[in-house]
Amino acid sequence: MSPNIISRLVGFNIEDKQVTDLIHKNGDFWRMPRVNPQTKRPFIEIHLFQTFPIQAGTTYTQSVFFRHDGSQVSFQFTFFTARGHHPVPTRIVDMGGGLKRAYATYQAQPGDKFVRGLDLVNFQGDWTYLDLAFPQLEPSSTPSAYRPPNSSMHPLVQRMGWFVGTALLGLLAFAAAPSLLTYRELAPGALAVGLMVSLVIVMGQLLNSPLGWNTRAAGLVSHPNFLGHLAVMVLGLILFLGNRRWFLAGLLASLGLIWFSGSRGALIGLVPMVVFWLGSLGIAGRRLAFGVLGIVLVFMVWLGSHNDLGRFSTIFDPNYGTTTSRVAIWQAASSVIRDYLWTGVGVGSFPYYYSLRGAEGAIENSLPHAHNLALQILSESGLLGLVGFTALLGSAVFILWRSRSWVGLVFVASLLLLNLFDYSFFNEVAYYPFWLIVGWSSLKVPQSNPSA
Repeated sequence: MSPNIISRLVGFNIEDKQVTDLIHKNGDFWRMPRVNPQTKRPFIEIHLFQTFPIQAGTTYTQSVFFRHDGSQVSFQFTFFTARGHHPVPTRIVDMGGGLKRAYATYQAQPGDKFVRGLDLVNFQGDWTYLDLAFPQLEPSSTPSAYRPPNSSMHPLVQRMGWFVGTALLGLLAFAAAPSLLTYRELAPGALAVGLMVSLVIVMGQLLNSPLGWNTRAAGLVSHPNFLGHLAVMVLGLILFLGNRRWFLAGLLASLGLIWFSGSRGALIGLVPMVVFWLGSLGIAGRRLAFGVLGIVLVFMVWLGSHNDLGRFSTIFDPNYGTTTSRVAIWQAASSVIRDYLWTGVGVGSFPYYYSLRGAEGAIENSLPHAHNLALQILSESGLLGLVGFTALLGSAVFILWRSRSWVGLVFVASLLLLNLFDYSFFNEVAYYPFWLIVGWSSLKVPQSNPSA
């Protein structure tokens, strides 16, 4: 069923017959009153006119998510076929946060060539309306995780193509790392210059923006947060390549990109790299670095005294809007994980479940991901998916440890910090730099001696 099919619900009673145009959209839900607003007569049935083909002998399950007012609610699904109404026992499951899911099963009999859905009868309780969303009719004895139709979601072939393509491109970056990093003397400068060019592009975008400097820049990537992540990951490559001077230049450019992106998570992700870099310097280099960073710090303190730090002044403020929103999003993701622990709701389905569960206190009404790597994998792929991802990441970390690539491990620490508050691991800004470092480090892993 299409998610918007509920917009065609009608109310029915003997006196008023079919009453249409009753409901209105409330976010992703459609609100259906219990009584006719004009005559004040209660409906005895709420249904759709649309029918769906079924086969005799097959068991079908109808389900729908809903919210309601009042303290008690109950109703029944009726499977209306060519043989008439078939009310069946209906189970209502509390999903938490005011969200419930009702479902019922029916085995099609000879002569049942179609079923009308959605069809609800026998209303009980003290509620005055139902907010309904995401109905589903499926050949099954139990309801499965909601699966939007292909018109609302990328087809399976396309999603599998993304998975295979991402894996192959990661393998390509891994295999090409030795060749790409052969010219280690030139690469740090090229990367630092690239960061500076990106900074110039960002400043040009802001100058031409109607909001000027009061907006967040995305540069050449899809989101301001990803711009901040890109700055951190490219700086990590420079650190890995071991050129301290270019690292300082790249650091200043990265700080500029992070500033204009407004990504607080990127600033946190930068910390392990800066600490490692400072620890690797000699006395003279450390003095220079502390001098430059001191100037930057004084400038930021000055900005703070003029209330110009913006989002960055709220990094440790638990009551800031987007901070409380993150917590609400994580709670919504956690409720999904509890209900679909082993396999998740399916790759690409988190936005639909976020719409269903809602997130009280969250700013976003719609959301592409859970703003946390572990929660995203658990919610869409379950424990099985998390085990697979842990094996993938663990093998990479093992390579870095065997090769004594401490910079690579610092890079991974920064990458995980970035994904503690966002979800960029599989985005190109983080994914390919990660495999470049793992690929180069793999060349230095001690090889076992076959003759030993």
